[in-house]
Amino acid sequence: MGDIYPLPGLRDCLAARSFRQEIILVSENRLSAGFQLFYNALEMGYDHIVLMSTKDKCEKAVRLWPRVSCVWSSQVFANSPKYMLDRHSFLPRAARLGYNVLCLDSDSIFLTDIYTYLKAPPLRDMALMALRDPAIGWLNSAIIYVQNARPDGPAIYMLAEVIDRLERWAEAKDELNQRGWPIGCWEQMVMSDVLMGAVIGRPMSYGCWNRDNNVTYRDAWEGAHKRYFGYSDPGGIAITQYLKVHPVA
Repeated sequence: MGDIYPLPGLRDCLAARSFRQEIILVSENRLSAGFQLFYNALEMGYDHIVLMSTKDKCEKAVRLWPRVSCVWSSQVFANSPKYMLDRHSFLPRAARLGYNVLCLDSDSIFLTDIYTYLKAPPLRDMALMALRDPAIGWLNSAIIYVQNARPDGPAIYMLAEVIDRLERWAEAKDELNQRGWPIGCWEQMVMSDVLMGAVIGRPMSYGCWNRDNNVTYRDAWEGAHKRYFGYSDPGGIAITQYLKVHPVA
């Protein structure tokens, strides 16, 4: 148990809780939900799991269940909710240190050994994986897995860019208020924008910036992207057009 924002704290956590450079992260402020997934992981034989919450929740967690490995981060963010931002900050930091991170929402459940699939073709050659939201076509950050990623490679860039953009959106509140837009942007939308930019080769903010009330502009903007990426009714842009299996270092 401890603060993983200082680098020594993060290194200690990873060294103590990882198994063969693998670690499972669950960020959750509701202990009951976090405990359920933690227990499920232990039943599967996964002892390399860490619950990330607040300091007071971690202190309570270890009193209730000493087996639980619980950490928190003292990092201060402009955006919210903090427990989601803590997750997105943990991912690139741990991956840069050479660890493979499976990040899960607490409403996940292990039904079988997931590493049977993650370490077999074709997934074993993938550096970064995430869910796709079938309703809207964007990335869903409920499950993210990064493995064997180069510290200076595209997978780490994407993970680091997500948290960086989330903070920049929140810090630009004056500009956003002038346009009548909400402060910040949904973290899954930011992930999708970053992926689009990585594929296209230039920064993209399709999801976070496309809030203009000008219908003509909006239709032209969306039409151009739909023609490029494809479209799936009744959802949004079909990211299946560019989420294809390719080995990435």
